[in-house]
Amino acid sequence: MDHDENLSYFLTLSKIKGIGAVKFNQILQKNNKLGISLKDFFKLNVMDLRTNYPFLQSVSGESILNHESKLFEEIKTLKMLCKLSIRVITTLDKTYPSRLREGLGNSSPPILYVRGNLDLLNQRQFAIVGTRNPTREAIQITKLASIIFSQNQFTITSGYADGIDIIAHNTALELGGTTIFVLGSGMFHSSEKSINDNKHSNTNCLFISEFHPTFPWHKGYLMTRNRTICALADGVLVVEAKENGGAYYTGNYALMMNKLVYTTAFENKTNHNSGNTMLIKKGAIAIPFRDNELDEISSNFEQIAGELKSSKSLYINNKSLSQYKLFHNNEDHK
Repeated sequence: MDHDENLSYFLTLSKIKGIGAVKFNQILQKNNKLGISLKDFFKLNVMDLRTNYPFLQSVSGESILNHESKLFEEIKTLKMLCKLSIRVITTLDKTYPSRLREGLGNSSPPILYVRGNLDLLNQRQFAIVGTRNPTREAIQITKLASIIFSQNQFTITSGYADGIDIIAHNTALELGGTTIFVLGSGMFHSSEKSINDNKHSNTNCLFISEFHPTFPWHKGYLMTRNRTICALADGVLVVEAKENGGAYYTGNYALMMNKLVYTTAFENKTNHNSGNTMLIKKGAIAIPFRDNELDEISSNFEQIAGELKSSKSLYINNKSLSQYKLFHNNEDHK
């Protein structure tokens, strides 16, 4: 089957009501067992769908049976993506990042829309996340972490939100490092800066979205995006987070994935960093920070980067790096 035609069926399925990542992946798995393509899947009749895909809702089945108009729309979408130099990667492609499958399982995004240097997905990544309204201390820590990990050849991965995220991205770029922007909307609804800013070259950055290009920003998409950030990264630093804030949940997702999660243990505990305290209680690695003293936290970041780089495995988790010294610091900060 022609590659673009195959992609048009992927995009069509992604817009069917009731088909999220889990059901999409279930369909692909069932197709594989039946030995049929996605194009063949769309040719099935009602009885075939009910028999072989019992997990599909009736509304989804009706849309699948009447997909022709949607398919035509997606062919036009693919042409627009090509004009914008945005590639489409499916979970069936060799270039699809295996760490997403490992971290997210059946929830891994079936489609990725990417623009920029795809090779960054295969390099060591360190995620830096936090509040949209950081304190002065948090801004200092974010810049320091981004500088140190960039200098140690890590790609900085974050969600391109205001505050900590954008500071981390821009610090890496200003240093000549690399960064991955994981977007919380479809590519067509990202800002002009995120798509076309000339200072972001095709070699030092990569934009990723797992949402159909026509889908606008939605609060629920941010939670999905945050899980993807965690799955992509070798380690996750939550610089500053309020309890129940988005950055707190990002750290929590990473802990559930058994990722290495670090968070600042501020000497002065406030509502701005209450999420940090909760993450430490749940098992995040505490990085001590005393007001206006950056030397100690700088040394800790250097140590973390060194330990991560020394690991033989490209995909790191608590099991593969269980002897890391800073694990023993947690008891002092609970």
